[in-house]
Amino acid sequence: MNGKLKWIIETVKLELSKEPSAIVIGKLGDRNKNEILNDNLKIQSYYEFLREYNGARFGSIDLWSSELLLKNQYRVTEIPGGEDNWTCIGQILYEPTVINKKDGKVYRFYQGHETDM
Repeated sequence: MNGKLKWIIETVKLELSKEPSAIVIGKLGDRNKNEILNDNLKIQSYYEFLREYNGARFGSIDLWSSELLLKNQYRVTEIPGGEDNWTCIGQILYEPTVINKKDGKVYRFYQGHETDM
């Protein structure tokens, strides 16, 4: 994860925590204490995010923690290419959000059709 992106995420996390009694509009997870294994360099950046923040929730957008990531890979079995090509990292309005293992890009599958993010 590059320094500028980390600074932006840390700034957002700080702002979200400043008013604990306010309506929660988002939450970034805490640093992951568990070891997360990944041998695919194309999606290494996402695993770096999981080590630092271990998931996030922003209304209808969920980026799963490392614990939920493994439990939700069944969602890619019906996507062309399945687990060989995709890692499901979360959901937007209950539709899968995935990373392509070959190019590292993030996609959202809406009613079975991919949409480049």
